[in-house]
Amino acid sequence: MMTKPPVLLVTPYKKQLRGNTVTSQRLQMGLSQMGYAIDMLSLDEAEGWSEAEARLARGHYGILHVLHGASLEGVLQRLPKAAGLPLVITSTGTDINVDLSGPKRSQIEKAFQQADRVVVFSPAFLSLLAGAIPDITAKLRVIPQGVLLPEGPAWSRSAMGWEEDDIIAVLPSGIRPVKRIEWALEAMETAAVYAPKLRLVIVGPIIDQRYAHTILRQIEYIPRSVYLGEVEHRKIGGLYAAADIVLNTSQSEGQPQAALEAMSLGLPAIMTAVTGNLGIMTNGREGFYVHDPQELSLAMLRLAEDKQLRREMGSAAARLVKEHYPASAEWEQYHFLYQELAGK
Repeated sequence: MMTKPPVLLVTPYKKQLRGNTVTSQRLQMGLSQMGYAIDMLSLDEAEGWSEAEARLARGHYGILHVLHGASLEGVLQRLPKAAGLPLVITSTGTDINVDLSGPKRSQIEKAFQQADRVVVFSPAFLSLLAGAIPDITAKLRVIPQGVLLPEGPAWSRSAMGWEEDDIIAVLPSGIRPVKRIEWALEAMETAAVYAPKLRLVIVGPIIDQRYAHTILRQIEYIPRSVYLGEVEHRKIGGLYAAADIVLNTSQSEGQPQAALEAMSLGLPAIMTAVTGNLGIMTNGREGFYVHDPQELSLAMLRLAEDKQLRREMGSAAARLVKEHYPASAEWEQYHFLYQELAGK
């Protein structure tokens, strides 16, 4: 039986609750359970780097696994000895959707070319990457993110100031322009006129201060809309369980991890029709895809006014996540990928 090589896993973020944070923690936990020795470092923290450097000098690691293509340059600057390791890069969305067509294109292209394997979350990214960087086509692999949501403490509707018959639409998202929070606020402003029991709850860390200032000012004037701030991942499941609908308004997306987590608890989803979101669900079965704030408002109204539809779509959403996005399948596919590289 092939041995399991020690892995150095690097994530761009750990301090704030972002998708990369949740993904790296889930991979470390699951792959550790499968017998891998995994050290995790974060580019936004100083801890662990000197120890990793010492272990690299002793030849300890067998694989370098980096989340987000733009991270690799910083990793190799801090740990130059890591350059000789078999390299896996997991593209987490913005490196393809934003950076590859912007000022960081050369950085992203170089990182993907250096990698032995490039993992994407959706087949939709295969043709996109193959067209942009043809010489990496053979390196590409699709591994959808798994969903592993802690049960967490229950949230009390009354403690939040909600009535039992209020319809809670939750938007879990970091506050930054690419997440297009203004779409949800514009849709809510319209929907609130026709659905007085509808509420919009936005939850997530402030990432862009200037954008957040604008969004928080807008929230003050939108009926029944509120920003709860950042909520620990171990507690967010309680909020989803107390809600009725989950939203994703992203301009670009790798895979809507927070939306999938909420869907796993039986919430129908309303997502923007962008690469990364498209293909997650079937429009009209587990939720709705929308193209603008007007369509978003109409979808919110339709679900707010039809309790039976919310239940049917929510049940379908929970089945979808259970069948297609189990964390165990994600871990197993990374295990095979690591074994493939170890065999080389």
